Amino acid sequence: MTVEAGEPENTVNEVPALPRGTTVLHIGAPKTGTTSLQQSAAGSRPRLRDGGVLYPGRYENHRRFARSLLGYRKEPWLTELAPAHWSTGILKQLVNNEHDYALVSSEAFSTAGARDLVPVREAFTMPTHVVLTLRPLPGMLLSMWQQRVKNAEFRPLDAWLDEAFRELPMLHMPGGDVFDESDGTNLVGRWADAFGPENMTVVVLDPTDRDHIFRVFEDLLGQRRGTLERVTANSGMSAVETEFFRQAAERIFQETGSRARRGLFHGGAVNAVISGRPRRPDEPSLRVPERVTRHAATAAIRIAEQIESAGVRVVGDLADLAAAGRVGDQVPLPDEVPSDLALIAADGLVRRAVQLGTLDEAGARRLHASAVQRVAGAPERIPSELALQTVIGVYEGARG
Repeated sequence: MTVEAGEPENTVNEVPALPRGTTVLHIGAPKTGTTSLQQSAAGSRPRLRDGGVLYPGRYENHRRFARSLLGYRKEPWLTELAPAHWSTGILKQLVNNEHDYALVSSEAFSTAGARDLVPVREAFTMPTHVVLTLRPLPGMLLSMWQQRVKNAEFRPLDAWLDEAFRELPMLHMPGGDVFDESDGTNLVGRWADAFGPENMTVVVLDPTDRDHIFRVFEDLLGQRRGTLERVTANSGMSAVETEFFRQAAERIFQETGSRARRGLFHGGAVNAVISGRPRRPDEPSLRVPERVTRHAATAAIRIAEQIESAGVRVVGDLADLAAAGRVGDQVPLPDEVPSDLALIAADGLVRRAVQLGTLDEAGARRLHASAVQRVAGAPERIPSELALQTVIGVYEGARG
């Protein structure tokens, strides 16, 4: 089969509700609207309960639950394993669920190998339907790389893509390889084998329709349209912002010998810019390099064939896996950047440092004042080197 050959016979576009008593296990994949869906479900818990749907737990997503079941570490950068009690409470709610449906959602599940799935299958004794969401591969790759930059990794895009395409037509996702086949299985096949192909749906999201994911889950769970609030979460950055933070993380590593702390870097500087800096029309979005579209199309054919071979239900169009999206050359960091990029990032760092306890309020005010003083009286645009020095200096002061 090729992606251009049309939809397999089991493809559907209107999704009937699953049988009552079903637990929907949404396994991701990452960068497919998962955070938006999870925030929506968490914020819509009362409406979902009224409609007969349990979204268990009290957190926004079920990441801790997933990491515990899979036997993963608490966090990828820690050595301690996720404790068993992270999963027992959720499982108890699922087993004793008196609602019509339950929804569990964590993209951590999609990184599981075949052996990892054994305890998951044993835990889900109730009727369970697995849902995998996918999106066009070029955009997915770009978003995955940008997410790594948000987390203070600084490998350039070209090097990251070389790693992703090192074994074409097999695709890799460095840092979260959902398409790993090293154990002789593939993402769709191993979940279909574990739960049965009749109990799995692959959703290929429409790249032009932001509401698609919400409608699909409302349909699966027998809910009226609009039950899930339409939210947009985990927003991306412009090409300039992305390269600015990549270089900042690289410089921090070069100057300190250690990677920037994710909780401070991402939780402070990056999040502040994403949430508090207006998007500027003169700052282009990230673009997919031309070679990515060709390589991704090759990988999309392989993944589409694996989906068809697994015999699972498909919602959407498999041809969209190869959709190129915005194509263009990479945008280098310009010689000058808007001063608000440095100031908002610096402000986010000091506020996050206070939350983490590495700075008190007085120290935060002094550190923020020093950043403002560095660019005081500067025009709207300042040299990129000055902006980098300002943010790196505040990071050093904020990390304690």
